[in-house]
Amino acid sequence: MKPIFSARRLERMGLPRATMELWERELRAVGGIALVGFHIGHVGELVTTAVGSVALMLLVAGIGLVTGGLNPMSFALLSFGGAILFYTSWRRPIEEYKDSFLKDGELPVAVEMFVSGLEVGMSVENILFHLSKNLKGVVGRLLYEAQSEIDAGKSVKDALTLTAENSLSMYFQRFMALVVTGREMGGGDTQHYLKQFLEEIEEVRGNERIERAGRMDNALFFPIFLGYFLPIIVIFSLPFVFSLGGLLDIF
Repeated sequence: MKPIFSARRLERMGLPRATMELWERELRAVGGIALVGFHIGHVGELVTTAVGSVALMLLVAGIGLVTGGLNPMSFALLSFGGAILFYTSWRRPIEEYKDSFLKDGELPVAVEMFVSGLEVGMSVENILFHLSKNLKGVVGRLLYEAQSEIDAGKSVKDALTLTAENSLSMYFQRFMALVVTGREMGGGDTQHYLKQFLEEIEEVRGNERIERAGRMDNALFFPIFLGYFLPIIVIFSLPFVFSLGGLLDIF
């Protein structure tokens, strides 16, 4: 999809650069998202799709006004539902990506392997190389990217810092910060801090499992809600949709 809005133009329109950079990192981290049939990989494409969707809704409203078939309630419901669908389609892959760091179990494994490797005297570089070759989940992919940057000539500190920033995960960022700081300081406390961090994330994972079990009783709420909500939208919208046929009378 060819974007209409460039980064410079968006900044002139008032979108903060920090927000654009965050959205860009999010889209890059998940490899792009699918919105209204388009593959969105950059902020410009995201804003272009949003503006195009709004313009389409306004066009439909204009046709309804011309034909006299505009139902304000139906249009409001359609607009509200479209906005929710757009937002959830945009944010869901990103939030699922962030949650995957604790759900797939690779982060605790990586921390354990770092602790074990440091205890037997392995260097950070050797441990990182081993992890990048053996882990296949989201953590493994990030460590593989870091290893590729190192192989290309970037320093270990810069590669790990950049990878941590692009991960969007607070836990992975803390993990990399402990590794980088321990490597730079050369102290023997790194294993101790990594063990504490491992205990913390295991506790968080345990709490999340308990919360998910507690939400099981409410798991059917959203399917039931959508089962009632969507038919109501369709019922209210049908007269408006059928009235658009009157547009042919204009010609």
